[in-house]
Amino acid sequence: MMYDLALTGIIVFEALIIIVGYYFYHNKTISRQKAAIGKQERRFRANRVSQNAYEEKREHHRIQMNREACTIRIIDFGEQCLKRLNNRTFNGAIIDISLGGLKFSSDIDFPIKDDVLIELSFQVAERKLRLKGTIVRKEMKRRLATIFYGVQFRHLTSKEEKDLQHAINQMDLSKSRLVKR
Repeated sequence: MMYDLALTGIIVFEALIIIVGYYFYHNKTISRQKAAIGKQERRFRANRVSQNAYEEKREHHRIQMNREACTIRIIDFGEQCLKRLNNRTFNGAIIDISLGGLKFSSDIDFPIKDDVLIELSFQVAERKLRLKGTIVRKEMKRRLATIFYGVQFRHLTSKEEKDLQHAINQMDLSKSRLVKR
């Protein structure tokens, strides 16, 4: 009888060890899974934050334009060898605009090395605007003959800035009215 009782105690003790081991093993597995999920969530949040930072890189709200005609006059090419091109004008089309600058397209391909100071003349929301800016970017699409230029406005007077903001607001309002209809 004593022998049976001792054997039963050993079996119960082994069963308890197996149950406790099983509990700790699964608890550790669950902890690892929670840690992996937490790591993935942190990566996702970091990726989302970096995407938002990328999306919100521009300081000003941009309005898409319908390739509104504009005239570009080169004020200063910035290089002595290109001075003969100063005060030349050519036509372009505005792609988008903001309070900080605009993007235009043109068939003219001119070299951009240093800051090229230009003056843009265009009409937007029934306002004639003449603004100065610097070409900060040049994009050439392989299959298109059109070249895109990014312009950052420079030396805007408070009146020019106010007129531009008013024009952008008018375009924004007219576009939102079209969407609501």
